[in-house]
Amino acid sequence: MHPFQKKLTLGLNHVQVLVRGMFAVARCDGVHATELVLLREFYEGCRADVDGLASFEDVISVELDADSARDVLDTDELRELFLRSCLLLAFADGVFSPAERQLLVELATLLGVTPERRAELEDEARSYLLQRIAHIHNVDALQDVVKELA
Repeated sequence: MHPFQKKLTLGLNHVQVLVRGMFAVARCDGVHATELVLLREFYEGCRADVDGLASFEDVISVELDADSARDVLDTDELRELFLRSCLLLAFADGVFSPAERQLLVELATLLGVTPERRAELEDEARSYLLQRIAHIHNVDALQDVVKELA
């Protein structure tokens, strides 16, 4: 099973931290429509599984609290899920900006994820996305996407 397809049981606190972290990544270089759609879709999917979730707008209106994130994401699996989710959101608009990369480095450091592991997670995210679009027959467009993700 691909790491991006793992299912973890998430509580209300996990979902809030994930959404706030992903929104922080989206916001750091200007929220793009594709990022917002992906984030809202993720959140709405979680609402079906987790009781007590507030509205999407209420959740993103609260800034990510670094100390709270570190406490809530208390396993390697949760920390890596958080970083994977943030990476997928960062790639959603087709550009992994320097601001997004810097924030992800800071978040990984905060969570105790080594630079080497963070780089592996970044490579996994690229690989996952490329696998998802591998069936595209327009090779020129695919090469443009690959260049943008690099």
